[in-house]
Amino acid sequence: MELSSYSEFSFRGFKIKLKPTEKQKELFQKYFHMHRFCYNWTLAQQEYCFNNFLFGDGRGRYESKFSLAKELVELKSHPGFEWLREYDSYAEKMVVFNACDVAQQFVSAKGYLKVKYLRKRESFNKGLFFLRYEVFHLGKSSITAGRKIGVVRTERHNFIDTGDYRYITITFDGTDYWVSGLIRELKSSTHFEGHRSEPIGIDIGATQHNWIVDSTDMVVEPPDVSKLEKRIRKAQARVSKKRAINNKAFENQERRVRPLTKREKKARCKWTKLLKRRKNIFRNAIYNYTLQLVRRDPSCVVIEDLNSLLMMRQYKESHPGQTRRGKFFTKDILSARIGEFTSILTQRCNTYKIPLIKASPDYPSTQLCSQCGHRFIGEDKLTMKDRFYICPICGNTMNRDKNSSLNLKYLGYSISEEMSIPSSHYEYQNMYERVV
Repeated sequence: MELSSYSEFSFRGFKIKLKPTEKQKELFQKYFHMHRFCYNWTLAQQEYCFNNFLFGDGRGRYESKFSLAKELVELKSHPGFEWLREYDSYAEKMVVFNACDVAQQFVSAKGYLKVKYLRKRESFNKGLFFLRYEVFHLGKSSITAGRKIGVVRTERHNFIDTGDYRYITITFDGTDYWVSGLIRELKSSTHFEGHRSEPIGIDIGATQHNWIVDSTDMVVEPPDVSKLEKRIRKAQARVSKKRAINNKAFENQERRVRPLTKREKKARCKWTKLLKRRKNIFRNAIYNYTLQLVRRDPSCVVIEDLNSLLMMRQYKESHPGQTRRGKFFTKDILSARIGEFTSILTQRCNTYKIPLIKASPDYPSTQLCSQCGHRFIGEDKLTMKDRFYICPICGNTMNRDKNSSLNLKYLGYSISEEMSIPSSHYEYQNMYERVV
């Protein structure tokens, strides 16, 4: 039997909602406490070693993650730390490995290591711990997570095939428990063979107008979440009101940290559920559109390399004093979810072997005419209020987002061997970055 190389495998992720019993919830909270202790202990060891033991050139030295894992095993025999024996050694070892990788991100500009420890936040009480993947099993309506945790029911029927699991974790987001991980499987030829169709250009706009417009006349309007937004605002106001009332009643007490009341926890739980629902609505729309896009088998996909933070900063600098209008513009840009759309589209194109091109921010897709190549310069440039492109040279009149998507499509011709780029776009054919 011939062994396959590691490069022949691909990983597919999954995330399933759990329905644990009350005893299992208490056990999960104990595992979260263990994870927090091991994480903070590892960071403290790395901080002490980095700031006190230096190399010859003055750089700090990190402790080996394997030696720290051995020290943690020896720590169980010390008085006061016997409770660590109740938990799986694999879960403790994975916490140490994860904390060692995270510690390298806390080096300051002066060369010192100042870590950020995990604290028990009673407001949301988020948690995470690892499971031993050798004993993990995913059933139709439950999971088996070893001898100590046992069988945990899932929210829905599982349609995921059993296979070789990796990096299994159980997380708590403040309201629900989730199990997530990776399934290792052999790579399959999911890409299409033969002749592909023409390139597709995609323009991402603000949510108050057409959200996603591509060069194939496909328009994705933003989901209607106006009623959900009202519920979110009411829930947020209810949380802030209860917090203010409880803060006044807590002023005369000597305790430093005010514990949350049951009503305040319940209000926060409702608020977080509404926020998750709004997020899932937009994410579902993005997944449905990207799946329809890759099934059309384009030769390449072209999008703009947009930066939401940079766009908001430039708007504030160019429109000083317009705080109210800037607030609505910021909300439109953030609700467009440009980063999330780009990451999901990148994963789709990578799966189906479709080249993804990011056009440079300097590429004037909005100011160019898709028919004759005329470009608006200076004071004649289109603003956010102008929703139609009217060319003064050829008289071309079309939607602003549609015109931009056609320009991005012509930019995709520059990497295609079978098609030629229009003469009006020769000077812009190198203004792109090939991602996939």
